[in-house]
Amino acid sequence: MAPPFPHLNVASAYSMRYGTAFPRALVDRASEYGMDILALTDRDGLYGAVKHAQACAAAGIAPVLGVNLALDVPASAFTPVPGIRTPRPRTGPEAEDRVTVLARSGGWSRLCRLVTAAHSTGERGAPKVTRELVGAWAGGPG
Repeated sequence: MAPPFPHLNVASAYSMRYGTAFPRALVDRASEYGMDILALTDRDGLYGAVKHAQACAAAGIAPVLGVNLALDVPASAFTPVPGIRTPRPRTGPEAEDRVTVLARSGGWSRLCRLVTAAHSTGERGAPKVTRELVGAWAGGPG
């Protein structure tokens, strides 16, 4: 039997169109399955993080907190190579590249700042981060 593992890309109902259950329901189901770790990585924000941490504490489950953000990849990153067929560009909200960032130890404050920066730099309602921005807020104590 394989050792248990946590799914790291879990959205709550606070992630409109991407999650269906509220943090308490996610924790209840994880508890039913005997999980000892549960992540919550809402899309573009930390909307359910506090309720998730509280529900996990009450159930004796270790919470993993994070966020799923759109990654702003420059067009130059997709330079066509002569002789190699280039796939058709993706379009729509599902076409964007995304990155899941997790908080570790004192990383909660850095995660909060990263989400704030994403909302400050992206278009209204469409927060984005660059690899450089993620790197600037990664590592070390908050």
